[in-house]
Amino acid sequence: MQNLSPLLPLSVVCVIISMFIGCSDTPGDQPPLTEVTGRVLLDNQPLANAGVSFRPVAGARGAYGKTDRDGRFRLAYVRSTGAPLGRYQVEISTKQIVHNNEGEGARVSPETVPARYNSKTELTADVVGNGENFFEFELKSH
Repeated sequence: MQNLSPLLPLSVVCVIISMFIGCSDTPGDQPPLTEVTGRVLLDNQPLANAGVSFRPVAGARGAYGKTDRDGRFRLAYVRSTGAPLGRYQVEISTKQIVHNNEGEGARVSPETVPARYNSKTELTADVVGNGENFFEFELKSH
């Protein structure tokens, strides 16, 4: 019978721990996040069911939220609430793919927000670490 190294049990434990770390719900490359909320108005009225995208000026991954019936939103990053610190271009859009309940197809809902707030956005936001990250966007249809 061969002699087993006294380090073998330790190496087995290390392998098991590394497997659990790799199965985490939070990606290992995820930066620190801070809560970001806000409200969107179109012609002084709450804009419901609009997508709000914060696209980083420098970086690859942005944060996204959707407005409720009062025009309020909360951003999410990957599977976590919040957004990384930094400067963002903000895109607000009502154009969405709407699936049929019977699974027979999908349609695209109309865009009611002018291009200067989405595909040609003029909106920006700075997400900071010390302070409140509440953004109110007052959009005009004309």
